[in-house]
Amino acid sequence: MQHCLSSGAGTQAIEHVVERMRATDLAQVRQIERQSFATPWSAAALRHELRQHAARYLVARAATSVVATVPPPTRRGWFGRLLDRIAPREPAPSPHPVTGYAGICREGSVGHITVIAVAPHWRRHGIGELLLHGLVDAAAELGVDTLSLEVRVSNVAAQRLYERFGFTVSARRHDYYTDDREDALVMVTGTLRDAGYRAQLAERRAAMRQRHAHPPAVGRPHTPTADGPQTITPPSPPE
Repeated sequence: MQHCLSSGAGTQAIEHVVERMRATDLAQVRQIERQSFATPWSAAALRHELRQHAARYLVARAATSVVATVPPPTRRGWFGRLLDRIAPREPAPSPHPVTGYAGICREGSVGHITVIAVAPHWRRHGIGELLLHGLVDAAAELGVDTLSLEVRVSNVAAQRLYERFGFTVSARRHDYYTDDREDALVMVTGTLRDAGYRAQLAERRAAMRQRHAHPPAVGRPHTPTADGPQTITPPSPPE
């Protein structure tokens, strides 16, 4: 899974890619979590989520060239190969900073999006959209049929972004958020296997690549895209 877009940051074109989150990303992820949510998850909760086979957590990275994940060295001998299968080692820490992250958990035939958050200085650069594309691919890996999420009633910009990915409102949950008791809208998609949905998604990806194919020239300020705020507030952290 490696979606990519280009944007401008100061005087340098930046490549953003999406890949699986690793344990070595947690310090940066927690910083974005604290900047984005009134009730952030703990480090222990995030580590727990990373270990779940029915979940996928992704990060967006910024770099001046396309990010390549360097796998850890393979252990030698039959015992080493056995260990690689039973307890695979983490890839080396990435030198490229995390600009956003997202997660999805399989609940039966539904892939529930637990979180999408983007670092404050990288919001409105299309990274939330990039992460959503990654989550759709993660949903396919998990074998789910539809997607669901909760979003604050007041977060109209985020709702518009989700609508562009085929989400519609299915319910309203009163007093859902524990920090201020704001209601949440439950938004869901139709089946991800639908040919029409897949065609629309392919069009969105092509449009995203085209939109970011020509980053601002050196020395010119970057004009953010109109994607709106790229965060949703997750449910309360797991115990």
